[in-house]
Amino acid sequence: MFSDACRVWNGMERRGLERGAAAYEEMVVTLFKNNRVSDAMKVFDGMRRRGASDGGKGRCYRVVVSWLCKEGRMWGTYIVFAEMVKRGVEVDREVIGDMVYGLMARRRVREGYKVFHGVKEKITK
Repeated sequence: MFSDACRVWNGMERRGLERGAAAYEEMVVTLFKNNRVSDAMKVFDGMRRRGASDGGKGRCYRVVVSWLCKEGRMWGTYIVFAEMVKRGVEVDREVIGDMVYGLMARRRVREGYKVFHGVKEKITK
């Protein structure tokens, strides 16, 4: 099943067809679910290089942040988060919640509280 999707994906690339943000998001999710984190990050990097956009909503960014937090790769999460802010992608409560959860699950409680309180202060202003 996944090999068929890869075949279609590569065929689109050979024919010069542009893949949308939804296609990238689905591939990234599938790769993360199959525990192929490095491949998922390669597809995500390809999306960023090609400039595939979903109108600033950042769904693919959210997916990557969520999965990196689940995997305990907080350094990668911070890098993706910084890029979201830099590119003007909407950072919502889901992303912040995933980051706080990831930090708490890794016993980095103090850092998790800093992220939480930093966001709380910006929301109340």
